[in-house]
Amino acid sequence: MKNVLVELPIWATTLNIDWVPEVTYRDHLLEMGDAKSSYSKEWLTLPQIFADTVVEQASLFWGEYGLNPEYKPEIINCWSNRHGKGGWTDWHNHAQCDLAAVWYCKFKEGNGNLVFRNPLDIYQSSETRYDEPLITVPIQEKDLIIFPSFLLHKTEVNELDDERIIVSMNLEGRKRD
Repeated sequence: MKNVLVELPIWATTLNIDWVPEVTYRDHLLEMGDAKSSYSKEWLTLPQIFADTVVEQASLFWGEYGLNPEYKPEIINCWSNRHGKGGWTDWHNHAQCDLAAVWYCKFKEGNGNLVFRNPLDIYQSSETRYDEPLITVPIQEKDLIIFPSFLLHKTEVNELDDERIIVSMNLEGRKRD
């Protein structure tokens, strides 16, 4: 009989919202090649319908993931990244919050997918059967991906002349009223 000891879901949906942030992009230590970020202490201002929809989806994932039902997720900060040809984001996590989310507002196949590192990699790497610690999530334009913030992730290199633009968000549980 097979049992699942550790289940680690991610949430993937499509948000059909027509919005691309108009921000100032600058260098950031995680952005490689032709890549820039708006990450700063002045966070991106989100359209209300977009923010509400992200929180609604995050609330569904919150319950599915089994986080404390006395709390609800709220967006605590957000920013945008732009990746031109050859640009990508290096390995990182968002461990300072409960959930992380990324929305692909401008994306074409070939812009590079989202890649996670299996969090059990350090423990499974010596197993005979184990040979691939990376999990690639294929992306389409307007995809919203929500995941546990501790997961190490990066993007693949953008192979196209068309830029990839994403909106990243951190969500934290706040006590329900």
